[in-house]
Amino acid sequence: NVEVVAPVKTLTVDVAKDCGADVIVKGLRVAADFEYELQMAQMNKAISGIQTLFIPCGSSRSYIASTLVRDIARLGGTERVAEFVPDPVLKRLKEKFGG
Repeated sequence: NVEVVAPVKTLTVDVAKDCGADVIVKGLRVAADFEYELQMAQMNKAISGIQTLFIPCGSSRSYIASTLVRDIARLGGTERVAEFVPDPVLKRLKEKFGG
């Protein structure tokens, strides 16, 4: 019972309500992510009543940030990031940056 909705141009809680969701699930890489995401979760709860569930990533993936993946692809390393992204993302990176 999972639905992926993208892209959106409204508040995440509004999208969640439109989908009939009771919970927003977010992945966390490092402690710094938690500090920011906790504030957002508390605000989302206050304005909508929707709870947020945090799931930590495995330690083998904690250092991977989309900025790093994008920069490596942009600088000619598209094939080098293949293990870090799903196939549709890799395809888009190749279209945008070559490789």
